[in-house]
Amino acid sequence: LKRWVELSLDQVLNPLRPGSLLDAWLQRLEKPLTDRPPIRPLGSGSDYTAFFDHAGIPSMSVGLSGPYGVYHANIDDLFWMRKYADPDYLWHRVAAEWLLKLVILGAESPRLPFHVGDYAAAVVNAVDDLREPIKSLHENDLDHLVDETAEAARAWLKEAESFDAWGREAVTRNELSRIQKWNAVARRVEALFLSERGLPGREWFRHTVYAPGLYLGYGAQVLPAVHEALDAHDLERVQASLTLLLNRLHRQKQLLEQAR
Repeated sequence: LKRWVELSLDQVLNPLRPGSLLDAWLQRLEKPLTDRPPIRPLGSGSDYTAFFDHAGIPSMSVGLSGPYGVYHANIDDLFWMRKYADPDYLWHRVAAEWLLKLVILGAESPRLPFHVGDYAAAVVNAVDDLREPIKSLHENDLDHLVDETAEAARAWLKEAESFDAWGREAVTRNELSRIQKWNAVARRVEALFLSERGLPGREWFRHTVYAPGLYLGYGAQVLPAVHEALDAHDLERVQASLTLLLNRLHRQKQLLEQAR
């Protein structure tokens, strides 16, 4: 959903200076390396938790922030909001406009605002980050398994990029049946990463790619089961978690292959 967020931000004007909200966000970065803002993965701490971490429904947590200096305090009231935090409710109106734009873009687009290729690319990077800690264990079976998982992630990425292009072509040609088929398949991608048994030790959390980190507060841990097994030095769990991820990646690729 990240590109959907970016597109909506780019269509809402910054009320204080020329440019869009997207421009303002990029200008705040100390070292802007790309033209895309750093949108973090979801962990926990809000209503999306049940939808995303348990039910596998694509979700986002959006809002505006600033140097307010107050968080869940007794003085966090309407007077403080009007006088100090957001006089004239300027940014409240901007936030409402942004959320409305987000909804309109999603409702008016014939194709769902999903980019499966972006998702696959993120998983490829996450699996690549596993190579060094796993190879440091000097376990040949795990070395082969992480290599196989990385290969499967790249195969899914290639298929996902083709799938996205197929969907864009369907919109260009106004092929309604193809667009509907693309949407139906794209809806299934997130839930396909769910584990029926849930994560080891916290079975309610079922997402195998994203979950709140055990020691990260509300922050997200990517590929949580694998990292938690590595932290516990539990080689059997590392192997089981990688095997489950490998299975899910094969299923993701098959889902997209069968769509076309």
